[in-house]
Amino acid sequence: MVIELRLAGITTIEEANQFLPTYLKEFNALFSLPVNHTRSVFEKQPSDREINHILSVLSCRKLDGGNCIRYKNKYYMPITRNANKAYMKKGMTAMVIEAFDGGLYVNILDHIFALEEIPLREAKSKTFDPITKDDKPNKVYIPPMSHPWKHASFQAYIAKQKHRNLGANV
Repeated sequence: MVIELRLAGITTIEEANQFLPTYLKEFNALFSLPVNHTRSVFEKQPSDREINHILSVLSCRKLDGGNCIRYKNKYYMPITRNANKAYMKKGMTAMVIEAFDGGLYVNILDHIFALEEIPLREAKSKTFDPITKDDKPNKVYIPPMSHPWKHASFQAYIAKQKHRNLGANV
C-alpha cells in the first residue's frame, strides 16, 4: 500500500483518504471472488457408526476345536444376525474387531459376526451339587518347633536368644 501511495504522489493523510476508495475498487477487481464462488472446504463429519468402525482395534486369532476364539483371557463364540451360533472349521483365521464403543465383532471369511462371551465352567454346580465337607478347604498343618524334624532349627533358635545365653554364663 505504501508503494501505491508513493506512485500516486500522495504525501498527506487527507489525500490518502480520498485515494483509498478508488484503490480498493481496483484491488478487489484483481483479487476478489464472487460471494458464492467457492464451496466449503471442510469435510462432512463422519457418523457415530463410522467413527466406531474407524477407531477400532484389530487382532488376529484362530478358531479352536470348540468353535471359540480366545480374546483378552475370555472365550467368545461367533453369533449370526439371527442369534444363531456360526460354526466354522477348526484353525480358521479370524480378525477380532474391538469397536470404539466396546462392542466385539469377528471377521471370518469376509463375514462379520458378533461375539458372545462364553461363561467359565465351574467344577461343581451351586444349584444341583450339595456342599460336602470334602469341598471345604483343609487346614494346613504347621508342626510345632519341638517337632523332631525341627529339633535342630529349634536348638539354633534358642542359641541365638541373648537372654538364654546370659543366664547360662552366670
